[in-house]
Formats: sequence, C-alpha cells, structure tokens
Amino acid sequence: MTILQCKYCGAPLKNVKKGSSTAQCEYCRNIVAVPALDDDLKLQMLNKATELRVRREYDRAAQVYQSVVVQFPEEAEAYFGLCLCKYGVEYVEDPGRDRKIPTCNRTLHTSILLDADYLSALKYAGNSVWKYKKDAEEIDELQKTILEIAREQKPYDIFISYKREDAQTGERTQDSIRGQQLYTELKSKGYNVFFAEWTLNQTATGSVKGYEPYVYSALHTAKIMILLGSKKEYFEGVWVRNEWSRFLDLANTDEQKTLIPCYSSIDDLPKELSHIQALDMTDIMFVSRLMGIVEKKLPLSKKEDRAKQTAGAGTEQTYSRPDFSKAAEVAKTIVSDVANTAKNMFSDIASSFHKEEKTNKKEDEDRESGSVEETTFEQTRRTEKKSKLLAIIFHIALGAWGVGDFYLGFTNKGLQKIFLSILSSGLIGTIWSLFDAYKLWKGEPERDAEGVIIE
Repeated sequence: MTILQCKYCGAPLKNVKKGSSTAQCEYCRNIVAVPALDDDLKLQMLNKATELRVRREYDRAAQVYQSVVVQFPEEAEAYFGLCLCKYGVEYVEDPGRDRKIPTCNRTLHTSILLDADYLSALKYAGNSVWKYKKDAEEIDELQKTILEIAREQKPYDIFISYKREDAQTGERTQDSIRGQQLYTELKSKGYNVFFAEWTLNQTATGSVKGYEPYVYSALHTAKIMILLGSKKEYFEGVWVRNEWSRFLDLANTDEQKTLIPCYSSIDDLPKELSHIQALDMTDIMFVSRLMGIVEKKLPLSKKEDRAKQTAGAGTEQTYSRPDFSKAAEVAKTIVSDVANTAKNMFSDIASSFHKEEKTNKKEDEDRESGSVEETTFEQTRRTEKKSKLLAIIFHIALGAWGVGDFYLGFTNKGLQKIFLSILSSGLIGTIWSLFDAYKLWKGEPERDAEGVIIE
C-alpha cells in the first residue's frame, strides 16, 4: 500500500493507523487530516498533487485533485486540496512554534470559508471536520491581513513579469535586463510600473505574508502586463506563471486589462497565451511598437488624471530612484549587464541590416553581369560602413543607454551615459545623446571607433 504524504511538508506519514481520521507528521509536527486508506490509486494521486503543490505548481496540482474528485467524489482531502491550490497556500516554518503555518501566494477577494470546494470537504470530512475548519480559519485570517495591506497600496498602471535568474546557470536573464530598461523608460513617461526587483526593494520580507500583498495589489490595479520570455521555460517558471495566469484570469472578466506576451528565439508560447497577440523582442522596432500599444491603452494625456486618482492612497512602494549612497553597487550589477546586452543586440541587428543591404545590391549586380561571387558574413563585417542615419536614430530613441555609442564602437562613452542615466533617471544620458545626434547630423565625428568613415 502507498504511504500517504503530509500535506504540509510532503514527508511520508509512516504512523497512520487504519481507520484514523488524523495523524501527526513526525517531521513537521503538524496534525494532518488523512483520507481513508482504502484505495492505492487514490493515495498515489493525492501524493502526486501534494508534490506539485509543495513545489508551488498550483495549476498542475489542481488538475490532479480534480481527477481524484471525478473518480472519488466523496474524498474530502481532494476538495480541500483544490482550495489550497486556488488560494496558493504554501506552508512555511513558524519561527515561534514547532510547526508549519500557511502563507498565501494567490489571494482572492472571496473568503475560503464560503468556497464551494471547502464546503464539500466539510460535507465528506467525517471525524476530521474540525481539522479542516481550523486550517481554513487560519487561511481566512491571513487573507484578511493581506487584503488590508493591499488596500493601502498605490494603484499601478503596468506590471512587468519576467524570470530574474536562469535556473541552470544562476545568472541574471536577458529578460530581467530588458525589463529594467522598459521600467526606466515607462517611469520616465509618467507611468506607475511594478517591477519586482525595484518595487519590492523596500518592502518587509520577514513575515509569512511576504510579498503577496504587494503583488496582489499590482495584479488587480495594473491595466497592462508586459510578459517577457526569451525561453519557453521562463514562461513556465513557478512565479512567472503564477503572475501571468492570475492576471489572465482577471483580464477574462475585465476588458480594460491587457496582457502583452513578448518572446524571442522560441517556436511557441504556452497554450494559454497562444491566442494573444505577442511581440517579437528581436524585432528592431520592438520597443517602439510596445510603447505604441501601451500609449494607446493608457494615453499619456490621462497622466494628470492618474496622478489625481492615486494621490493620498498611501506610500508608493516603487523604487523610483536609486539611492545615491548605493550608486556604485547599483552600477556594478546593472551597467555591465545593460551595456553588454545593448552592445551585442544592436551590433548584431546593425550588422544584419548592412549585410542584407549589401547582399541585395550584389545579387542585383550578379543578375546583370551573370557572374556569381560569394561574400562571407565575416568579410562583410570587415568592410562595412556604419550608417549615420541609424546612429542618429539610436542616439535619439535609446541614447540614455548609450546604444548609439555602442553601435559606433565608442564603448567607454556608452558606459558613461548609462552610469549617469542611472543617477539621473535617464535625464543626463538622454540630453547628452541628443547633443551627439545633432553633431552627427553636422558631420562630427566623420569616422567610427575603428576609423571607418560613417556614411
């Protein structure tokens, strides 16, 4: 017979007596309501659901619990498991007591005490009904506290969802870097943006409530979610999926909410997102197209209206400007990432642009002369000339991040602009780049960093 796992910690319950309605886990010390040990398949399915839920894969766990309900319609543990998934309940160590207590990762407006699955669990609970009631009341009190904190938060316009670190390498993802760039640009336009790395920087993290009140508030008030994913597995990350799946549920009942998936180098999106218009982040016009959608959904002309609406609603949690005393630390983690990304991305785009232009011209000449001559990509790159028009566009559109300088090969200058932009919320870098764009238009400098004439 399969050994049942503890719903609180996932450890095996080795001391369950036949006919008992409860048992104590020898690992987490919690009293656990247990189902009837009358079917091995049922226990295997419940264990699988517990494993998924403990890993915070709530949607997949709910599917397994639902399968148990279909096959065993009077199993109270399956109904209560659906409740735990619905409210994103995770059990964590209580430093003050020798047991695990609940925290919620999916807060809802409705009380768990009124939930249909919870009422079904009570109906079939038998002698363990007291335990289900106690657990539900504890979750309900936590939900009330989270909602109280959430109501004090300032409304958001935009929520940026992304995976911060790669699970295999532990390195910061390109999505995090791009998200930071979008955060800065959107903030400069007057939008109130939720970007976890900075927005949650000043919130308390020591309690069981964690970040959920702030995430909950942002998901419910934001009108747009920008979802970034350079790999399919990033879309499926536990916390990323938790964010976009919750926002998608809200959007299904609120036509003012818009989810914008943004991808690169992947063939398909998760099936839940396949019907939504998505943007390709490798497209050179990606940023301008994204900003166009944002400004259409949330016109900048309504900026003052949003300011009046949010005034006095509580202390803003967003990290609107880095602390000058920590400038060196911020620069160390941000400047190199942004600089390398911008340099590599736009260098590749520009190279591809010039390569295609020269290739098309060569093909036309070959058609006229009937000759065929191959030119490799490396040969093209060694002889190419930088475009003055393209450099001016980069200076104007993305000058704060030194993109125009990276394109022309002036790396140190580009890094200086990024550092100053961080300290001034993009102001100094933008003004400097606009001045450089004007000088380029007048013909200064005439050559790029490698000495090749700029045409």
